[in-house]
Amino acid sequence: MRCLVLGLGRTGTDCQPSLFPYQFKTPTNTVIAICKALTTLGFNETYHMKTCVRNPAHNEMWLAALEGKYGDGKPFGREEWDELLGNFQAVTDYPAAMFAEEFVEMYPDAKVVLSNHDVDKWFQSVSQTIDWRYNDPILYILSLIDSHNASWSNMFYRMWAIFSRGDFAKH
Repeated sequence: MRCLVLGLGRTGTDCQPSLFPYQFKTPTNTVIAICKALTTLGFNETYHMKTCVRNPAHNEMWLAALEGKYGDGKPFGREEWDELLGNFQAVTDYPAAMFAEEFVEMYPDAKVVLSNHDVDKWFQSVSQTIDWRYNDPILYILSLIDSHNASWSNMFYRMWAIFSRGDFAKH
């Protein structure tokens, strides 16, 4: 691991075209370019939330990592993180942002980048995208009938419930 972009989602972390059932743009209609910048700088593989969508097996590992940190599971060590992140040279966005302290400790030679965003614009953006998906009945229904979507959805719902403490607008 060479670079840890540890800012929260919706702070400029996007990597690839949307793989979600819905396509959203930020409130300012900007195209996000952190991953493109990392590629330009020589970081060929960047792990982003959208990587989970393409790799259903990763979602079970992220669930185990979340349970290890926030629940009753076994905390991940270097071996588990290396297995999950494989050949990726950088991480950005969720769920990686949930493990900032662990990654800084686990990969002490990695460069650390903190992306940030105006808090009011960030809140609006998260409310219209991530939190909206969390509360979206269509996504929930898809998770019940499509095993590929279910794998990602289970991880996403658990991660967002932890981050938002069950109510993003309130917290």
